[in-house]
Amino acid sequence: MLSLRSEERIRARRYDLRRGPTNGEDTRRRRADENIRLRQDKREEVLVKRRMGVTPETGDGAEPAEIVTQKLSELPKHVQDIFANDPVVVQPALNSLRKLLSLETRPPIQKCIDAGVVPRLVALLGCNDHPELQFEAAWAVTNIVSGTQEQTAEVVKCGAVEALLPLMTCGDAEVRAQAVWALANICGDSPWCRDYVLRLGAMEPLLKLLMAPNPSLRIQRDATWMLSNMCRGKDAPWDIISPGV
Repeated sequence: MLSLRSEERIRARRYDLRRGPTNGEDTRRRRADENIRLRQDKREEVLVKRRMGVTPETGDGAEPAEIVTQKLSELPKHVQDIFANDPVVVQPALNSLRKLLSLETRPPIQKCIDAGVVPRLVALLGCNDHPELQFEAAWAVTNIVSGTQEQTAEVVKCGAVEALLPLMTCGDAEVRAQAVWALANICGDSPWCRDYVLRLGAMEPLLKLLMAPNPSLRIQRDATWMLSNMCRGKDAPWDIISPGV
């Protein structure tokens, strides 16, 4: 006959055995939840970086603070040069400005807006004889519309959407892709921006890009990004979007 103490030990052991699988299941569930959370966080990080115009091939990552400060001090000179009439002067200044707007910390978006850069960028989008300027201008616009809704609204107000739409079907593949990327960011800013882009007829050239024979990987990627942003948000205009989904 078992002693009272022995029976207590057996009951405690049985309790532990019963509880063991439950604890293991809880641990597995917590681990799975944590993995899901980490994947979601990573996905959000990728989306944010993509919206900012930062990709692995750009080389625009976090830099030491003193280097960033030095680069930001050169902003007034770059702004001055992009208003020059000579493309030889404009192109390097535009490239430097675009890189400043790609900074992960303190990109000078509002400073560029306050300096009147946006109307100049919109004008440069129309330089059909200089695709290198169109490309850099479109990339700069892409980065500016990664800011606040007010900053994106300023870009839209200056006519950037109207200037970007024709570039979706231009002859230069890099300009096409960058224009799509910029418009995708604008669509993703708010339902109003999304609907504005759609009302101006963005779906037709987007479908042509998606259905073109042998499209480049970048065009596929950026066009899909744009289409996904067209479907985001409340009250999406499915009568316009439905041909693309």
